[in-house]
Amino acid sequence: MVVTINTFLFADLCGYTEYTWRHGDDVSAELAIGFHDLVRSLADDESCEFVKAVGDATMIRAETTESAVRLAHRIHAEGAKRDYPAIRIGIDTGPAVPRNGDWYGNTVNTAARVADAAGPGELLLTTRARDALSGAGVLDTVDRGAHALKGLPECVLHASL
Repeated sequence: MVVTINTFLFADLCGYTEYTWRHGDDVSAELAIGFHDLVRSLADDESCEFVKAVGDATMIRAETTESAVRLAHRIHAEGAKRDYPAIRIGIDTGPAVPRNGDWYGNTVNTAARVADAAGPGELLLTTRARDALSGAGVLDTVDRGAHALKGLPECVLHASL
């Protein structure tokens, strides 16, 4: 079994369900596809792997936490320039296994749940993702305390400043 250490980033559009209700299916589908295309392009620029899109969400794998954080900040900045709804992002770093073009494991699940815990326009990281940045001078964070994440033990999260 191949297990590698990677960083996973999940990003999704806040309020997409309401957006769909207000603007209709066609407009909402175009918004989601435009968001996917933006994230895919930015991920390519940062040498990150665009793993998949599901609905209005995206999953990215990065070989380094630094590249995932840079990508997250670029997603927020470019989304704002395009007047997208607020974007929430979650990041975790740790072991995962590849299968059939996708990635699996606790790290993947945790990153998805961290994104769920993020507020509109927020980037949240697990402690192990934040610690992977130690000494890199890449990111200032503020402790957001322990969070109960669905199906997982309580997890201390940190917000990017």
